[in-house]
Amino acid sequence: MELSQIIKSIERRSGNYVDSVGRVFLLPSNLEHLPEKIENCNKLESVLITPFLITKDGQFYELYLYEFLLEVCEVPEAYFADYAQGNQLASEIIENIRPKAFIPNEDRDFFADAIRNYLSSMRKMVFAYDRQRKPELNESSLFYQIY
Repeated sequence: MELSQIIKSIERRSGNYVDSVGRVFLLPSNLEHLPEKIENCNKLESVLITPFLITKDGQFYELYLYEFLLEVCEVPEAYFADYAQGNQLASEIIENIRPKAFIPNEDRDFFADAIRNYLSSMRKMVFAYDRQRKPELNESSLFYQIY
């Protein structure tokens, strides 16, 4: 099965948010099915996981600083990229997630584990900095898109 087909199957799960133009935002519990399906994937592809906070009235807030890129490429061994020293990101981000992973073409285990770890870290996030700046986000829910 192709990775795009696996993602489409997750997009069809109940509980996801579909906006007025048909964009699908994945419920975190639905996205958590992705790592287990990776073992059946014919070919890994690079993906960008972008989190969003969606308010009760349907307003979107992209949490681009919390994005996670899994880059499938010609590297001898999988590894994570870290944030640059001295950056101004919220400590919640720096202490809990990494922005990018470089993964060899066939390393399904690292790919799946990287997603599991990212989602586990994201479950613990409170997005305090973002919620303080935009109080309407206090009553929002977390969703994801995969590009």
